[in-house]
Amino acid sequence: MALAALHSLLVAAGTPDGLESIRATPVTRGRQKKSSWFTDLVRHHFPDVTTSGPRSLLLLVEQHVQELAHAELILPPLRAIAPALYGDRPGGASHLYTGINNLFKKNPDLHKYSKQVMKQTEEEKKELMKIRADAVHQKNVNQIEVEYAHVAKAIAENMRSSKITDIMVALELASGSRKIELLHKKISSFAVVPGQPRWMEQIGVAKQKDGLDNTTTFTKPLLVMTYSEFATLRDRVVAHVGDDCELSNKQLTGKYNTAIAKRVKQLFPGATTKRKGVGSHLLREIYANSTYEVVERPPMSRTAWLAKVLGHQQGSLTVALGYQGVCVRTSVPISDFKYKDLLDELQARVTALEQPPQELAGVSFSDGNGGTVAIRKLKRKRAASDEEKRDRVAEAMYTLRKAGVAVTNRNVRKMGLSAHCVNQYYNEIKEQ
Repeated sequence: MALAALHSLLVAAGTPDGLESIRATPVTRGRQKKSSWFTDLVRHHFPDVTTSGPRSLLLLVEQHVQELAHAELILPPLRAIAPALYGDRPGGASHLYTGINNLFKKNPDLHKYSKQVMKQTEEEKKELMKIRADAVHQKNVNQIEVEYAHVAKAIAENMRSSKITDIMVALELASGSRKIELLHKKISSFAVVPGQPRWMEQIGVAKQKDGLDNTTTFTKPLLVMTYSEFATLRDRVVAHVGDDCELSNKQLTGKYNTAIAKRVKQLFPGATTKRKGVGSHLLREIYANSTYEVVERPPMSRTAWLAKVLGHQQGSLTVALGYQGVCVRTSVPISDFKYKDLLDELQARVTALEQPPQELAGVSFSDGNGGTVAIRKLKRKRAASDEEKRDRVAEAMYTLRKAGVAVTNRNVRKMGLSAHCVNQYYNEIKEQ
């Protein structure tokens, strides 16, 4: 009964009068146009359906198409009306095709048939490629400009936030991984590159094509944070997801999209003047172009580097062109990326400026050339957390290195730090 009702609905919508009615009664909701006439038609046949437009079709197909014979009855007339539901916009219906194909991934026969029917024509593909090429061109000639100093500050501030969405922003900006790759351990896993605490390996990507086996593996650098910090924060995100990991990828990321997009616009307000729909994808663009500017890398073009660190499939270098709509400036001097990031330098300067003169006792150190140099001790801090202790040791090491003083265990302790605090820091570095 329900299958017959669905077929009747699609046949009625696919008549010349039906297609004309779909196109003549659009209801604009956000970026998508939905036909009020078609919504009424769906409600007439299925009164209990509360969704509208293409989403209602996805729901109905999922509920009632269980066998190949069902698919042969339903999918052809559905494919015939799909472009009209998206205002005949080139490529618009591709979201519906993908959604329906994904419904049948666990049934090989249904999946094969669905992929044969629910796909774009060659003419539609050509038109869509032209539109996408024009969009990439516009992004490249109208780039969003950001300072790397601002990027580093954004990562540091958000990784220390108590909000899970802020932490996700920090992780995306520091690693370039997609939201779902950070949210779901079954999609992606990560491991530190031995001997390189600021590099990591990613196993598995969200957009793996052709089959369910997801084994894409690539290495990439981290901005600002170490792998140890990344892993700790990622575990917090996964723990927060909890039972929601059973949701579909789209449903899971949908729970965080609005808050993350809002935060991205707050951090990079200039981006909203250059393009529409600013969201977390911008973080991947900023990450990729930032690493090209500040990370020690083998000689290669920007396009090849972006494809490497973003985990794009081999042979898809042209995709990386779409990520070059961001220009990362490095006008503020940047410290050696292998050891300290710009953020540490800025924090050390701010700390020095904030310390009262009477509390800054000078300590003499040998400069290695037979002379001495006086350096102020760090301001005393009570009840510091483990993270704050690590930051203080790192700050002391940076101050010594900048003054030309050997960074030894003894010299670091002379900066006003306990032996336990310094030894704990060195032990963690050795473990990494």
